[in-house]
Amino acid sequence: MKKLNIKWQRLVTEDATCPRCNQTGAEFRKAVAILDNSLRNLGIKVEAETKKLSIQEFKKNPFESNKIMINGKVLEEWINGEVGQSECCDVCGP
Repeated sequence: MKKLNIKWQRLVTEDATCPRCNQTGAEFRKAVAILDNSLRNLGIKVEAETKKLSIQEFKKNPFESNKIMINGKVLEEWINGEVGQSECCDVCGP
């Protein structure tokens, strides 16, 4: 059976993440369930992984937070998109 690996990572501090990442997480879980159901009949197994980034990892590169990768390739590459920049909340810092 072929595999589709999907990974989502985000900053988690004191067991909390920001509202934006929480919303991404909810949509990630919905999408994984839909893909798994749809692709199973085609012989493709969806493997989902979530990773918690530490504050140290986040400070090294904030763009690593709230990132989705499909088979090791960031989502933006698949859709020819760009990562946006905007202020977040107190969980992420200024």
